[in-house]
Amino acid sequence: MTYTAIDTFYPPVERLRDSPSRRDGVDEPAEASLRAYGCQLVQEAGILLRLILVTDKVKKKTLFVVLQEELVTDLSRLERRVLKDLGYVCHVEHPHKFIPSYLNVLEAPELMQVAWNLANDSLRTTLCVRFKSEVVACGVIYVAARRSRVPLPEDPPWWTLFDADEAGIQELDVKIIYSSGEALDVLPRGAGKGQALVYLLEKFDLCGKPPSNVLVCGDSGNDADLFSIPSAYGVMVSNAQEELLQWYEEKGRDNYKMIHATERCASGIMQAIAHFKLGPSVSARDLEFPYPKVDTIKPADVVVKFYVLYEKWRRGEVQNSPSVMQYLKSITHQNGTLIQPCGTERSLHASIDALSSCYGDQQGKKFRAWVDRLVSSPIGTSNWLVRFDNWEMEGDAQYCCRTTLLVNMKPETPEGLELTHIHKTWL
Repeated sequence: MTYTAIDTFYPPVERLRDSPSRRDGVDEPAEASLRAYGCQLVQEAGILLRLILVTDKVKKKTLFVVLQEELVTDLSRLERRVLKDLGYVCHVEHPHKFIPSYLNVLEAPELMQVAWNLANDSLRTTLCVRFKSEVVACGVIYVAARRSRVPLPEDPPWWTLFDADEAGIQELDVKIIYSSGEALDVLPRGAGKGQALVYLLEKFDLCGKPPSNVLVCGDSGNDADLFSIPSAYGVMVSNAQEELLQWYEEKGRDNYKMIHATERCASGIMQAIAHFKLGPSVSARDLEFPYPKVDTIKPADVVVKFYVLYEKWRRGEVQNSPSVMQYLKSITHQNGTLIQPCGTERSLHASIDALSSCYGDQQGKKFRAWVDRLVSSPIGTSNWLVRFDNWEMEGDAQYCCRTTLLVNMKPETPEGLELTHIHKTWL
């Protein structure tokens, strides 16, 4: 975000698109992502090292120093000399210099913080070598005013007072999204979760596999775009952030395809599935033992039931009955094996017998077991390979195993499936 009197300093967009990174095979999104990531690393390094942040007012350069204040000026002067010798353009100005005076003229001091933050964020982009700092300053004020809904003069356009043109202002127009009361997303106008969903649905249509129903779920401001898709049902869980609830009151309350759930998190999603009649609305984790006979074979449900029953057995939350052990053995192969993370091998039925003596050993304690990132893949007409992260928590300690299961179809079992092999490795 710089300004120089040299007119040729600002390269055309075509030249930026043909950057050295592009010639080396790095596409534009990857280059932008890496540039932003590099800036983020610099910021985080200063935070982690607890260094004082000093921003040079003359050029686009940030330093972290642990020096007395009187040495900062000398350090900056020497740094500029080194950069100049390396070929950097150092006679520049930040748009930050113009923001206070422009807002003073416009009598809109309430936009100062948002505009200043946007100017900071723009340092992670190529705006500094595409536009003069006065234009960038007008651009961030324009976006800040739109985000804060503060009217500014339009007849004549206010930016003409500061030698900026509408084309440059519109170029800087971006989408600003606040989330969780603290996060600020600065996105191109055509980007966002909603646009990503539209793109995905178009791909499904092109492949001849359009989904029968789409349900979008959200809990923070950056999810609002998802609810703009007319073909999708929507649910905001009860623990949604204030900015999303405000959006719902203004734009979503009259939409019959959208609800504000009374339940939190995943339970709110299950509530929406039931409300819109999109499918089964009871999680495998919410079923009570003994489990009812299933009509549809689902390897993922068998895995969840297996570990839920394991957790409830050890917490003493299920009846101490032989039927529990009988159920676990009925869904595991008699000669099935369990390979522990340490490499030891044991039969599945022997492991279940050992579990029978652990009833209630975690009763009244902070103990949980759950699965995450579960993926089920068919490997034949009657076999599945299931992979997931198996977590356990005892007290304040948590540990996780990457677990792989081999599941075979067996109609005579309660679940219609049988676990034949379990392999665990430390994550």
